[in-house]
Amino acid sequence: MTGTQAVHHATIMVTDLEKAHAFYGGVLELPRIARPDFPSSGIWYEVDGVQIHLILTDQADPPSPRHIAFAVANLDSVLDRVAELGLRIWDDIPIEGWVRKHCSDPFGNGIELLQRVV
Repeated sequence: MTGTQAVHHATIMVTDLEKAHAFYGGVLELPRIARPDFPSSGIWYEVDGVQIHLILTDQADPPSPRHIAFAVANLDSVLDRVAELGLRIWDDIPIEGWVRKHCSDPFGNGIELLQRVV
């Protein structure tokens, strides 16, 4: 097989690494991993074999419908932490088997949060 085998990482642009770590490492509780010594600044996380690379930039991307989705074990707890940061939370079209909400990180990047219905 020579085709795609897995998602390795997604990159998210942020304008403040401390604020970004508070959201991704704190609110979402993503485990931080070592990052090579690149010329740009950033933070890396990994969950279930997929890495999330945060890269520092001078200017945030404009709002768009693109987003990254995270399945979480306790959606209410995560939403409480999102709300504590004063970030807006909104609903979307239901998907069978999941409870889902949307928010943006502190830089306007779209985040979807899902919890499986058991």
